[in-house]
Amino acid sequence: MKGRLPAAVLCIGCLGFLMVFPAKDAAFAQVNSEGEITLGENNRVTEPKEPTNPAKPRPGDSYHRPTNEKGPLSLDVVPLGFYFGTQKMYHAAHTYQANGTDNHLQYLQVTDNRDATVNGWSLKVRQADYLRDSQTDYELTGATLYLPQGQPRNQNNLAGSAANADSLLTASVPVTDQEVTIFSAPNRENAGKATSTNFWQANDVTLSIPRDTVQPGNYSTKIYWILTDGGPSN
Repeated sequence: MKGRLPAAVLCIGCLGFLMVFPAKDAAFAQVNSEGEITLGENNRVTEPKEPTNPAKPRPGDSYHRPTNEKGPLSLDVVPLGFYFGTQKMYHAAHTYQANGTDNHLQYLQVTDNRDATVNGWSLKVRQADYLRDSQTDYELTGATLYLPQGQPRNQNNLAGSAANADSLLTASVPVTDQEVTIFSAPNRENAGKATSTNFWQANDVTLSIPRDTVQPGNYSTKIYWILTDGGPSN
């Protein structure tokens, strides 16, 4: 009995020693700081972006026209024009292909930095009139410019893929004196936000002239691009 007592006393002393210290990670004080930001409309001009990956900037080129329009909803870039060069006349109906080298892309660029609860936009196109010779005032009545269905991209896509751009809508359209939608984002959450592009090969643009219409001349017209808020409902 006398030999076991010191051991028991020693253990009780160790337990008392351990209980003196507070638990690990115990809080001695808690205070707070603040984080604050005020957000307003982004009315800056959006510079041209790479059409296949609009997360990247694009140097200016001679094939496109930066519009310098301010946001928060803006049309930033349009093609400078559609050029067919000098061609032979046909009194039968004939379709001409626009000039353009291989992998010569034309594109449209739209930026939407509006409130997250405001969704949808539509980009439309029309021409002033039929192609006309300014010297003779002769008009190629019925001649129609056709723009191909492009490929959409969005700034939020990874590596410029089309995976997250499937909500954007593109269409192949005839360009007449009536507005027609070529590029749009539906009235859906997050659709068409940030910067979106729609691109195609330049030589996929065509001009169809009806039979018994042509006579020699230098013909031109103006193309107008109209961006409006509100997109397709479905």
